[in-house]
Amino acid sequence: MILDDRYKIIKPKFDEGKIRHFSDILKIVPKTRLATDIGKSGERMNKMIARIDTIKVDELAAIGRRCGLNLTEMLSIVEPDCVMHRPKIKDDRFDNINVLFRAGEIRSFEDIFRYIPKSAVAAHLKMKSDRLGRLIFKVEKFELKDVLFIGGLCWLSKPETLRLLAKSYEGQHTRIKQKF
Repeated sequence: MILDDRYKIIKPKFDEGKIRHFSDILKIVPKTRLATDIGKSGERMNKMIARIDTIKVDELAAIGRRCGLNLTEMLSIVEPDCVMHRPKIKDDRFDNINVLFRAGEIRSFEDIFRYIPKSAVAAHLKMKSDRLGRLIFKVEKFELKDVLFIGGLCWLSKPETLRLLAKSYEGQHTRIKQKF
């Protein structure tokens, strides 16, 4: 597959600090080109742009690969445009996650679920527990809004939540590569 030459502009501009939002990428690479390259319809691409937090982690990673950016760099670009809700929930288990994160016990997104049952989180996401279980071990299938919602439940900041997500993504993809 031959990439559009405009993708080569993204990484140097990112390194210079000139790309800080997802919309900055679209000023260089047209959304129709980007949609075609990641296999999305124009309608789906428009929805993603309108609400960047509906983008799936694997879609973001695919865009990043074309632009020469890793997932952590892509997350830093979309983070300012994502909204993080802090649901009002009185469950000490969620508060404990923040304490454990600060103590260094939680190093990846999956670690959260060693201390909180999937069923408790799934209920707040209005998602079935088994689906959440599948997503936890394939974090690339998560939409950013769901990841940020879980981070909000646990009183983690956006950057902290996205850092945990990137760590899980990296670890899961390293394990997959090692199998082959």
